[in-house]
Amino acid sequence: GAANVNVNLDAVYTWTATQYVTVANHADLQDIFAGGGTISMWVKPNSDTADYNRLIDKDLWKFRWINVGSGKAGLEFIREWSGGNGTWQTAAVVPEDSWSHVAITYNDDAASNDPIFYLNGTVVAINSDSNSSGTASATTTTLAIGAKFDGSSGSQNNFKGNIADVRIYSSILSAANIQVLASKINVNTSLGAGTSDLVMYIPIAGTSIDITDNSANSNNGTAVGSPATVYDSYSVDVYDNSTTTDGSFT
Repeated sequence: GAANVNVNLDAVYTWTATQYVTVANHADLQDIFAGGGTISMWVKPNSDTADYNRLIDKDLWKFRWINVGSGKAGLEFIREWSGGNGTWQTAAVVPEDSWSHVAITYNDDAASNDPIFYLNGTVVAINSDSNSSGTASATTTTLAIGAKFDGSSGSQNNFKGNIADVRIYSSILSAANIQVLASKINVNTSLGAGTSDLVMYIPIAGTSIDITDNSANSNNGTAVGSPATVYDSYSVDVYDNSTTTDGSFT
């Protein structure tokens, strides 16, 4: 038989109009896509979500919402090149008001390369593709989670909702490893071939809020705008004890 079980997540931040997390510039974050890189994060956008709200941004590259409508949001990735912007989009596929895992892999060694978008471990089709030309420069600006960071002028295009388990890898993770990351928020840092390439891992969600870098590096986060701490919950259907209450599967 089946039973519906409420599962309590640990503490998470809530982003509204002015909250975000910054990570200071560091050499290993300046061009994570050189030779191939991966961004992975869990998100729960709310009904105030709008086009161009940022998931994560480092000036010359940005991962943000697009095509928002009917309770869903699309994914957009932009990489600036000397010949203009490379821009890729998906249809509105990420639901509002529920947790989803999103990821992107990309190699900026060639302007003709396309990223791969993932939603909950499954590849999402690109429905708008605009490649560029020239060279892709490294960026020394501050990294912002949940906002477009504009230095002394503050932030814009802030994320609305919750973000957790933000990871950056300096390699293109396999689809199988993406599926591991999509299996559970804050799944163990041991991740097969990708482990040694973990550049930054900020859990955010936890027994208490954790915005320190849990990788072997020191790319620690700083909260801006006093984001509120909430204790979110979700429910799952448990069939014959095949699903544990921590979200893992047996």
